[in-house]
Parts: sequence; structure tokens; C-alpha cells
Amino acid sequence: MKVLIIEDDEVTLKAVKDAFEESGFMVFTAKDGIEGIVELKGKNGEVDLIISDYNMPLFNGLQIATKIRNEDLTSAPFIIMTTQVSSDLKKEGKKLGVKAWIVKPIEPNIVVKMAMDIINKQG
Repeated sequence: MKVLIIEDDEVTLKAVKDAFEESGFMVFTAKDGIEGIVELKGKNGEVDLIISDYNMPLFNGLQIATKIRNEDLTSAPFIIMTTQVSSDLKKEGKKLGVKAWIVKPIEPNIVVKMAMDIINKQG
């Protein structure tokens, strides 16, 4: 399974990437939304899951989800990792296909478990 992780914090990115790789995922990473879009286009949208931070330079996580959906780059499920707990943001995310809203600090292995559950439900 393939996952794209978009996260500007290097420590969080490495921890989540390592957890997914240890679980057998092929992991692609990006440090901001533009890099994430480029990475996704380079893979022809062929990922099973996208995980994105919400607060990042250039695009926030929901702006990335909007761009991905508007450009029809992939229908892969989307997970947001964030410190934001606004119910309005969660509602907006749900409309864009965000399947989980994980509040930081995160436990990488729990993110992997949630991701596997989401992917299996999509199956």
C-alpha cells in the first residue's frame, strides 16, 4: 500500500514515515502542500492514503484536500494531523473526504492503525 505524508515538521514526518514503513507501506513524503501536489501528480494519483498536517506554509491541509479533489488527482482517503480542534474545520474536512482528524501530539503507531482501518473500509 502507498501513502503520501505531507508534513512540514521534520521530527513528526520522520516518526510517521518510519511507522508506516515498518508496517509495510511504501511511503512518499512532502514538506508542504505544493510539494505534495507535485508528488501526487508524479505518482499519477496512485496512492492508497494521504496524510497531511493542517498548519503549514503555502497551503493548509484543507486547501491541499480541496486542490486534490478539484483537480481530481485521486479519490484516496485523507487524514489530517493537527493541533486545530474546531468543529467547523472538521465539518469542512468531512465534505472534502477527510476520514480522520488526528489531534497532535500524535502516536505514529496509532496513526498507522487508523489508516489501515480506513483503507480496509474503502476496500
